[in-house]
Amino acid sequence: MITVFGPRDDPYLPNPGDVYWVDTSILDNHDPKSERPALVARVPHSLTGRIILVTRTTDLTRTPGVPSPPDRRLQLNKPGIWGYVASAEAWLWTPSMVTRCGFVDAADLRAVRQEFQL
Repeated sequence: MITVFGPRDDPYLPNPGDVYWVDTSILDNHDPKSERPALVARVPHSLTGRIILVTRTTDLTRTPGVPSPPDRRLQLNKPGIWGYVASAEAWLWTPSMVTRCGFVDAADLRAVRQEFQL
């Protein structure tokens, strides 16, 4: 897929702990869904690096993983698991490719980083 950016589609760096709905075409894995919730685990120092994410699945049998209860504030309507490590080129992190939903608390971010050794 070829990505065409609009005039107001400047890339930016998110904050660790932020939760986004991400267009999966910018992820390094082969996700069958077109978009997926993702927790920002690590952020590079510049737009030339990679953003490390942990995506969420509603497959509650997924291991390893960190439980993620429903949270309307984050647009997460079903129980889930933070379960898959992925990354995206930072220069692809643009308003047309990601939608910020909010952030998890520090304890949840620590748990996800610990589970996946991030």
